[in-house]
Amino acid sequence: MNRDEMIVRYWHKDEERYLKTQSLALWMGCYVEVTGSQHTNGMWYSNIGKTYNDFEIEVEHCTGLKDKNGNLIFENDVIVKRFYDRPYSTKQKYKDKKCLVYFENGSYHFKPLEETKDDYTYIIDTNYKNMFGDCEIIGNIHSFEKESS
Repeated sequence: MNRDEMIVRYWHKDEERYLKTQSLALWMGCYVEVTGSQHTNGMWYSNIGKTYNDFEIEVEHCTGLKDKNGNLIFENDVIVKRFYDRPYSTKQKYKDKKCLVYFENGSYHFKPLEETKDDYTYIIDTNYKNMFGDCEIIGNIHSFEKESS
């Protein structure tokens, strides 16, 4: 996924929901909903809808990868990922773990939500499209935080 294909979603922190719009513009420290545009007197004008303060909105970017059901994976998604036991043998055993997808230091990562001493943080290689062929999105970190409190 290149920069021209950037897909994002917007989490409203106070209302605890995703906004249905895909067109927010950051303008003077506020997110402004762009509801359309019109051409008048040789100029293009944007129709402005609702505005949101910067601290109300969390922007979550798409990784460009899909889960086994074909759903796009975003930052803050919780996925079930299959981990194989080590050392590898002819009869591989595996465990399914709930993992959080997040962005840090210039790349996407995922890590198990319930970490143990044997768990690692994994870097997501977006060039390797089959990396998540066995995973499934089961929610997002916001719904999991709400359930645990």
